[in-house]
Amino acid sequence: GVVDSMLAAFDGTSGALAFRLVAALEAGDAAGGDTRGKQSAAMLIVKKCGGVWLHNDVVLRLQVDDSPEPIAELRRLVEKAPRRSQAVTTAASDSSCR
Repeated sequence: GVVDSMLAAFDGTSGALAFRLVAALEAGDAAGGDTRGKQSAAMLIVKKCGGVWLHNDVVLRLQVDDSPEPIAELRRLVEKAPRRSQAVTTAASDSSCR
């Protein structure tokens, strides 16, 4: 089904989280997608331990509205987005997160 296809694509894609997420969206769409149709797509990736009040938690925020092919357009935006460090901050590795 749709969800199983999305999980398989996410798990089977290497690289940055944004690429893994868009691969999952593409796989879900190919497996039948949302029966209501498609018009928009968005992606918001935040870092662990970021401060929401200072808005410094956003790693990537992309949104596509009113597009005939929103997932394809989201992929295009992901590919154009600046590459970020692969380093991940976790509460276990960063004492300032505690």
